[in-house]
Amino acid sequence: MRILIYTHSWYPFVSGITHRYTQIIEQLKCDNNIVLMTPYDSPEYDGITTIRIPGCEIPSVFLNPGDKRESRIGDPSHYFQIFNTILKTCIDYKIDIIHGSGPDGIQLLLKSVSIAYNIPLVMMYHTNMVAYCRDNPIARDVGIIAQQFASITAPPDLLVLPSKAYYDDLITDNIIPQYQPYYIIPLCVDQSIFYKTEPTKSTQWTPNKTRLLYVGRIEIEKSIDTIVKTMDDSMCLCVVGQGNDKERLSAMGKDVRFIGLVNSSELRYWYSSCDIFVMPSGTETLGFVTLEAMACGAPICAYNAGGTTEIIEHNYNGLLFDNSTQLKQHIRNLVNDVRFARQMSTNGLDFVKNKTISNSVNGLFRQYKKLVKSTI
Repeated sequence: MRILIYTHSWYPFVSGITHRYTQIIEQLKCDNNIVLMTPYDSPEYDGITTIRIPGCEIPSVFLNPGDKRESRIGDPSHYFQIFNTILKTCIDYKIDIIHGSGPDGIQLLLKSVSIAYNIPLVMMYHTNMVAYCRDNPIARDVGIIAQQFASITAPPDLLVLPSKAYYDDLITDNIIPQYQPYYIIPLCVDQSIFYKTEPTKSTQWTPNKTRLLYVGRIEIEKSIDTIVKTMDDSMCLCVVGQGNDKERLSAMGKDVRFIGLVNSSELRYWYSSCDIFVMPSGTETLGFVTLEAMACGAPICAYNAGGTTEIIEHNYNGLLFDNSTQLKQHIRNLVNDVRFARQMSTNGLDFVKNKTISNSVNGLFRQYKKLVKSTI
């Protein structure tokens, strides 16, 4: 099959979206011809064709106060050029199916080409803009209107989502109609990379303190301050990742260590060395790092919202919290009851054992084939 993939998130910017498309491409590129289109300057990737389109930074209206985003989107001032690039690509490479990343204005261009050449359009939404912009009413309202416009004027043949919770939010916020065909892509984690190891990184925390771990972007919307506010003198937090909220978190006066970016092959040692992995974000539509931590045997405490609730079953494979008080109590329970913490870890390992990338991507590919067959 000949597949055109457009994504507004690609290397060197690393996010859950980048990881998802890497999984799809790695699984499909051997038996299919893939063309990747992205607004990044150096999109080259082994085994596929890559095409760069004009890009720009995310408009400031969509950013929370204090945010500075390194990610890019297709430049609206160059939409005519981008449209011609999409059109030429579909003709030259005889594309069978178009897979776009959203919410994104490029959806309108992809839909136009889809209609003109009878090519099925799949859109994969990743970011819950309403939740992300909850503290920025202007951005929230603009985002809702833009997404509603796209869903009405350029509905995909199939909308792919990372969780049922995200679908429910889209329906509740009237962003997509209830008749929109959708598919929840199965959970997955790369268990050839993420598995339990010896705690070789344990010395990176302050000795004799509870070792808390956060992995991900260091941005305001990730609510890392929830962890920091919870901490007392018995706790030390290691933060793996990069972002723009380090200065604010450092100023809170707690024992927080910023590790920076870590290669995927090294991350398992961090997950395996912590006492507790904490996911404080309420904007997760899935939460890859939560699955990674679970695959490495880390006990999990996670905020009770979004896609996280489809990963964590409270008191079985992790603990859900609604506020800092609950988080602090969960940490104490795990520290004081080693047997309970070990059971959370064991149940987590059992939960992820069948959540393979091949099962997830093959499920998506079956949806591709159904759509292509329906156009013949």
